[in-house]
Amino acid sequence: EIYRKEETFSGSTGARELNCDSGQKTIGGGCLCESALLESYPTSTSWICNCKVTGRISLWIVCISEDSMSSTDILEASSPKPTSWIDCPVPKKAIGGGCNNVEDLVALGTSHIDRSGTSYDGRRWGCKGTYLKAVVICVDPVDAPHLSSSTNSEEWAVATCPTDQQSIGTSCELSNEFFKGAYSSSITNSECGGFPVEKTVT
Repeated sequence: EIYRKEETFSGSTGARELNCDSGQKTIGGGCLCESALLESYPTSTSWICNCKVTGRISLWIVCISEDSMSSTDILEASSPKPTSWIDCPVPKKAIGGGCNNVEDLVALGTSHIDRSGTSYDGRRWGCKGTYLKAVVICVDPVDAPHLSSSTNSEEWAVATCPTDQQSIGTSCELSNEFFKGAYSSSITNSECGGFPVEKTVT
């Protein structure tokens, strides 16, 4: 069974965290900011978000029971880079992920994310922006998700799951801009954007 939680913090400063309930683990999540998104990434039992300026931060987390999947790993790149990738070990697949930013850049408000998303082969998670560490959630191939994508130049792009499937995470890539959010906007939709530039959501 999949469990979903959402929480909004008003007048927030600094990173915010939303936790799975006891006995559950993270398989997805996301954030929505009033300004640019600085970082958005999972831990084994939580999702962490940070925004560029003080304001409202909305967090989403998708959790499952600890025994629902045979093996779930969350891996983080060893060092921050402007373009950062982390691979799932073969034969595992990426079910989601995020971007963990360098603390001093977050404190200065100069960090940003241009891309937080999976690779074409579904085994990697990548981040692009300022100095970031990619974080990936890996699962056995039998538990790997179906990928649905959408591209447009509107303020927000939305990808919709096929019938009888649920959105558990969001991959977002913009052509030349940072974004305000990447999250599951409903049980079947993933959404990313915040600015009217070309973007792809998966």
